[in-house]
Amino acid sequence: MFANILRRIKRSREPLAKLSVREVRDHLLETFPAIVRHGHYDPPEHRCSRWILVNGPAYRDEGYVGSVIIESSKLVNWMTHHAENVFTTVVAEQQAMEYLPQWLRNADTSDETISLLDIQQRKVLDGHCLKFLWSDWGKIWCTSCQATHVRVMEHDEGWASTGKMTIRFGDWHCPDGHLIYKHTQRDIRLIF
Repeated sequence: MFANILRRIKRSREPLAKLSVREVRDHLLETFPAIVRHGHYDPPEHRCSRWILVNGPAYRDEGYVGSVIIESSKLVNWMTHHAENVFTTVVAEQQAMEYLPQWLRNADTSDETISLLDIQQRKVLDGHCLKFLWSDWGKIWCTSCQATHVRVMEHDEGWASTGKMTIRFGDWHCPDGHLIYKHTQRDIRLIF
């Protein structure tokens, strides 16, 4: 299916490099309507506070013992760029991605409570929390120390060999050595 998409784009009048992300998205959605997962996004009614919970046990995120909390004002520029340059065929998730910069921009920075994200917002930010921590945009809450830390320690376990190709990413610990996140091992199988 992806090969068909590339062939059609190559045959289009405009070279791919000259198309905007939105034009590529619109072309794909028009040409291949079956890849669209329809739905509607209802923006949250609550105002964003200074901090947002991106990942953690409160969401029942797999592997998280601690929580990743990010300062909302630090995400505005990244989220604006992300919304303009990335798209998804899941309509509700796309709507959440386009709404997030505005929601973050209007955050009440004097409110020190932690805002929870809805499921679509979480899908948009999923997988980016380590990048946010490396950028010094947030903090981690360690349930063992009952304290927040601005740094996370990673432990790279490297490659594990079980007869098939397997990748194991590092676990994250607080500076005191307590587990924050334990990556579950996933097998990658190459089928030829």
